[in-house]
Amino acid sequence: CCHTIDIHAMPNEAEITMDSCLCCHNEKRVPYGELQGVGETTCCCFTGVDAGALSPTDKGQRLRIIPGCGCETAYVKEIVEELKARQYHRGDAAKMRIAERQIEILKRIEAKVDHLIANSYKPLPPELEAMKR
Repeated sequence: CCHTIDIHAMPNEAEITMDSCLCCHNEKRVPYGELQGVGETTCCCFTGVDAGALSPTDKGQRLRIIPGCGCETAYVKEIVEELKARQYHRGDAAKMRIAERQIEILKRIEAKVDHLIANSYKPLPPELEAMKR
């Protein structure tokens, strides 16, 4: 029986499509932030991809994705590097970096506003001063 497995790197998630000649078709989508343990793997002399949560499973065991005849080391490295790059730029770690940058920007804005307020004191207009009493 023949099996085909395709990995599609979409903007915010990765998708794996598994087809077999027995008319079985499965798809699985995983956001890049949930891909844990992406890496290169070897079994005997075969090189494959451990795609973390994207990897197909059999009875709870994660299966390796072995492209071609198992000797496609350069291709496996390319797949792993691309998945890791997308994980880095679009996953949870990227969201944390963006949030940290936004916090730093807000701190700078707050400091500037505080400086402007401290250095530009003007007395209240008479009508507001009267309301204050």
